[in-house]
Amino acid sequence: MSTDRDEAAGGDARNARGPDEHEPDRARKVRLDELPSATPRQGVTRRRLLGQRIELIAYRYEPGTVFPRHAHAAEQMTIVQSGVLVFAFDEGEMRLEAGEAVTIPGGVPHGAHVPEDAAGPTETLNVFTPVREAPPG
Repeated sequence: MSTDRDEAAGGDARNARGPDEHEPDRARKVRLDELPSATPRQGVTRRRLLGQRIELIAYRYEPGTVFPRHAHAAEQMTIVQSGVLVFAFDEGEMRLEAGEAVTIPGGVPHGAHVPEDAAGPTETLNVFTPVREAPPG
């Protein structure tokens, strides 16, 4: 339940503006698990939250999921909350486990996958700046 203080700060995720929108002059509190989810490809679920110049995406990847190689102008930070995620860069692979993070400069080509033999799903928080037109499909 939201308090008056939460409401005054734009705290209710069910306010008139959509969860992908922001109000430049107000703080806003949301629950990540209440953001709309999308399934850009089999085995991947994402929830997206936008600020004025920053974007947060919470991803959940099933074992064996592959996120194809891509690049974007935005700088990226990925924090693995649970499971394991293996990034592929021109220089080679980088394995991240729960509690580890990587920063990826804008324009650097990368892809990622969750090993097929992973014990369970992998969950990450991904921060991008500036906000991208659309997240990769």
